[in-house]
Amino acid sequence: MRRSLTRLMEQVWALDGPDRDQAGFGLDRWLVRSDYIAAYEFAVKGNDDFAARRIFSEQDDALIKEGCDLAAASGLGLDFITVRDIMNIFIAKEDLKDPFSGHLYKPTLTFVRKWAKRVGVKVYKTSSISKERAIKATVEIRDEWFGLVETYVRELHARGLIPWATYDHIPDSCKYNYDEEAPNPEKGRAKVLASKRNDPALRRLFDLGHDGKMAVHVTDGMTTCADGRLCATYLLKARGGGSAKKAAAKRKAGEEVKRLEPKDADKSNLLDAGAPDGETLNIGIGVTPNGSMTLEEFPFWCRHFNEYCVLPTQGGRIEDNGVVIKEGGQPVLLFIDAHASRWGPSAFAYLMENNIFPICVPSHTTIWSQPNDAGCNAAAKHWFGTIVREQSASIETAKGKEAFNAVFRASVVAWRKELAEGLSSAARTNAIKSAWRRVGLGGKLNPNCEMWTAAIATFGEGSMLHTSLRTIRAAIFAAADAAAAEEDAASDAASAHADEDVDMQPAAAPLRLVLGLSAEQMLQAERSERLLTALRDARTMSVELRGATDDFDVKALEVTAVAQRRGTRIVITPTDEDGEAVTLFTSQLEDHCDEDVKRVCLQYRLAREVGSSSSVSLAKQQARERRLKLALVAEQAKQLHEAQLEELRARVEARVKETGELDAELWRQVRVLHATPPPVVIDGVLVRCSVALTTSLLNSLTLVSAMAEKLANHASTVMQGEAAKKRRKGVPTAPNTGRGATGHEAHEQNVQLRADRAAAAAKKKTDAEARQADKAAKKQAALDSERAAFEERAAGVLRKLVEQCDGDFAALSVTNRSVLIRWYGGNAPKRPRANGADDDEMAEEWAKVSDGKNLEEDLVAWDAG
Repeated sequence: MRRSLTRLMEQVWALDGPDRDQAGFGLDRWLVRSDYIAAYEFAVKGNDDFAARRIFSEQDDALIKEGCDLAAASGLGLDFITVRDIMNIFIAKEDLKDPFSGHLYKPTLTFVRKWAKRVGVKVYKTSSISKERAIKATVEIRDEWFGLVETYVRELHARGLIPWATYDHIPDSCKYNYDEEAPNPEKGRAKVLASKRNDPALRRLFDLGHDGKMAVHVTDGMTTCADGRLCATYLLKARGGGSAKKAAAKRKAGEEVKRLEPKDADKSNLLDAGAPDGETLNIGIGVTPNGSMTLEEFPFWCRHFNEYCVLPTQGGRIEDNGVVIKEGGQPVLLFIDAHASRWGPSAFAYLMENNIFPICVPSHTTIWSQPNDAGCNAAAKHWFGTIVREQSASIETAKGKEAFNAVFRASVVAWRKELAEGLSSAARTNAIKSAWRRVGLGGKLNPNCEMWTAAIATFGEGSMLHTSLRTIRAAIFAAADAAAAEEDAASDAASAHADEDVDMQPAAAPLRLVLGLSAEQMLQAERSERLLTALRDARTMSVELRGATDDFDVKALEVTAVAQRRGTRIVITPTDEDGEAVTLFTSQLEDHCDEDVKRVCLQYRLAREVGSSSSVSLAKQQARERRLKLALVAEQAKQLHEAQLEELRARVEARVKETGELDAELWRQVRVLHATPPPVVIDGVLVRCSVALTTSLLNSLTLVSAMAEKLANHASTVMQGEAAKKRRKGVPTAPNTGRGATGHEAHEQNVQLRADRAAAAAKKKTDAEARQADKAAKKQAALDSERAAFEERAAGVLRKLVEQCDGDFAALSVTNRSVLIRWYGGNAPKRPRANGADDDEMAEEWAKVSDGKNLEEDLVAWDAG
């Protein structure tokens, strides 16, 4: 392009003046040059032959791209091969031919890859999600979950078990979450630098490791607190052999399973005693048959949590030989999942007896409802992998022994340091604190939190994924649903006929107990929490503040007040001499609903102090505030637009009712209002352009048909086993936590379920014994019947021998001879051979058993009974 412009400029400057035809018009050299530039035409970029052979138009490209996005959103993502097949189907149906060869176009995989690069379609890794998890991302379950948490807190307060009336009054230091994750040095390997691969045939590089898996399965039981603390972890290691299956069989049979005790090798390099880092981590160690939490181990974790995870003033009192280790007293909330290991006979009872009130998150929703799954587990794995790479110890670490313990302890120390730096940085937050707020459990209850909102948008009723699942299920269960619909219709008709005089009113919508925070409230909550975190930090003696203005884009703002720590008091002194100083006690900072604290949060914000160690976390916090600010602007604009629309609607109705027609000015206002919709946030940008907001989706029936043909084949395999699935019968093994469960509810359900299982097991045993006895009785009856028939037949044979054969044994048939011998206690085949091969043996046997017998007397005795 530069060479073309240089060549053009040379040609322009070569024009020194007008030619003969132009000289008469008085044109000078500058006008000639201007006319030359105006008349110049640049060559059209591209190859004419290529343009003529283009397969798809821009509209087709846009629709295929949109189809890829919709397929990915529906859980039926396309790959290069599928897109190529879709293109071929489209070409065949539209009869698109190459103008030079006259044959149909044949897109190759190389063409598809270049097409994807040209239109901006990228390749992404996907994660599988089960149907059970996807259908839980609904507004109803979200509202029920947050309503359950709020109701439980109010119930505990009414019972006098906690001092807080609502969840919003509970300080973050009294909220905990426990979850398990598996540290593995072979996962998340770092990328390496190289100018080329070793061999193109292998297509990848290799790093020394332990063959991709841990020699011993290890589980990290991680506990986090909503105030940003990482509590004492609980490490679980597997004890090899077939003990896991044996323990499972014993549990199923109702037998006692003994707890495995950790050995010295399991504790090496983990305990605080003699640790080179000098840190007090209080890491707990447990050993189970499979390296995961079990029913036998969970009560020991509960004691570990009460002793080492909560603060000394929280939980229950702990004594050792009369010595008070921890006073406790302040109640706490513990959010956990509903894993099968939680439902032992004593774990929940111990927790609640020690002022620890567990709440089970809804099943199959933990990836967006549990704080540890919202970034904490990922951060822990990141630091574990970092320490493994720094120490080049992947091989030894994968063995799960002393080297693993050392690396794990070092990763916990490093992560704790990063968490502390985050709380003391300008952002005043860290990964744990952010995770709690992302799931709506940090600070105030917020159903409109990031994780639930994203889950509902991705998997909820309005999403493509939910729609595809519903459509596939409808296709599979069409017949069953039709039969059920007929039954429901018949039942409704019968009930309607029976209650003809009853006025049926629609059911009232369920009350939403917890209202979500608006964008403005979330923005204010973020800023208030940052301010309170800075004031709570005992290591910070002075904090600079500024006025609570909305100009967060300004980097350098004037400091309007200074907060200074003076013992247990925080004194906020304005820089203006006319301002009034405010004094807060450190105990007040834990109560979000304290009036003085709320007033300070509304009046001040942290000044923008940027430290080198906190620039990343501060940038993340600023980006989050920017997103909330844009959402606030869009929300306010939407409310204003709706208000204007409602006002205009009322005016239109009044004018039409009054005059019967709509004047030009009012009609113009209607058109203007509909032509200027409120702005929305698209990819982090506040879009105000009405054209961009109202652009219609391109349609091509042929291309849609081609895409549907390929997606149908893919969808048919997604739920192929769904129709044949059978429901599990019998007593459930765990409480129902599908929509969450409080500690008291779960404990009562667990006690009842254990009693039901015991009763079911006893009934099963009784039924088995009854069936066995019945079977034995039937068998004995059959034997008795067979014996009676044998006796009757033998008596008939004896009668025939005495009365008809005159005692001649050989005159009887071979079968009757066998019966008679056996009746007298001798040995004879039940089915003697008809060829006479057994006659001699039976004659000898009869001589033995009949020796000394009086056959006539035996017959008389039989007749006499």
